[in-house]
Amino acid sequence: MIQELYAFWKYDTYPFCLGGEVSEITEKGNVIPVGYQGHIFKPIKLVPKEQGLKIKQQLDELKDQYQKAQDELSKSFKEKANEILPEIFK
Repeated sequence: MIQELYAFWKYDTYPFCLGGEVSEITEKGNVIPVGYQGHIFKPIKLVPKEQGLKIKQQLDELKDQYQKAQDELSKSFKEKANEILPEIFK
């Protein structure tokens, strides 16, 4: 295992990245994170593990806020659609 490194790589859902402790760095500079054996990612950021865990916590909190806002927005628009045509969300 690479000593105490944490990597972030692009992902397709908010906040558009994932992260994990690095178990291996390939010759091309890609990473294999702990728990992702068999998967190789191109890191967008590589930091000491402690810093990575702090960043991950911030991103997790932001993701929770984002999801809450999305849920509230969805509820609001469902209510508006239901006012127009109540049969939509029975």
